Amino acid sequence: MEDRIDILFEEWRLLGAPVLVENIKPVKLRPITMIIAESTKYCRFSSRLTWILLGWACKNLDKIDVEKLLNQTKEIGDLTVLGVICEAIKAKSHTSELETIINQCPKSEKTEIFFHKIASNKLATMIVEKEALPLFKKWNYLSAELEYIGL
Repeated sequence: MEDRIDILFEEWRLLGAPVLVENIKPVKLRPITMIIAESTKYCRFSSRLTWILLGWACKNLDKIDVEKLLNQTKEIGDLTVLGVICEAIKAKSHTSELETIINQCPKSEKTEIFFHKIASNKLATMIVEKEALPLFKKWNYLSAELEYIGL
């Protein structure tokens, strides 16, 4: 999994996202919809990847093929995470593309901590359960993390 996340970081760097990465083997840049889709699969394991995806998507999501993104996320990603990302962006700017994506993304089947590392820490879990943001709760996730990046 760490290798896949490192490759995603390199792809985001190649797309212009402000990512510092260790020297890894050169990667061939894939279509952006595939990079976003696969990133949603790993966001819950890496808050850093989540913030990179969110930062890029805030500025560029309206330029991608929504149907292709939804289909590829169904295949290789996590639609609930894509929903959370789009919901966060919607707080800053509202577009029809965001609504289309949000309407196609299901909520998590059960309420759970969004980031796996937080869920593995009892103290962090207690704090997140008390301070979870409504944006995450809407998707049956618990997180207070967006406060750090101003959303």
